[in-house]
Amino acid sequence: MTHSLKRMNNSNTTLIDFEQGLRHCDQQTATYRAVLQAFYEQYTQTALLDATTSDEAIYHQLHSLKGLSATIGAQPLSDLAADLFKNWTTVDKSKRNAALADLQVQLDAVLVTINQHLTQNI
Repeated sequence: MTHSLKRMNNSNTTLIDFEQGLRHCDQQTATYRAVLQAFYEQYTQTALLDATTSDEAIYHQLHSLKGLSATIGAQPLSDLAADLFKNWTTVDKSKRNAALADLQVQLDAVLVTINQHLTQNI
């Protein structure tokens, strides 16, 4: 898990590879834009670290986030979610919360990037 955390903090890492995301949508610009918009809307309303959310629900959110972020081309976010998802049952609660907080920071940065992309590419 620490490998992905180091990668996340590398300022040279691209948050979203828009070309990769477009390839996942068969080069259909309108489809990719709709997928980005849906991702943005879904995750701007979701906090990964919420005291009221059960561990099981968070585990399922991680699984969804890992797949959806890969689809849009946000591979570093997908990798981070995948690492946490894979290690979820073996990591103690305090380390889970710290990893979720790191993941939320990465997700927030991706959301800002998506918003900028959608605004600039009307």
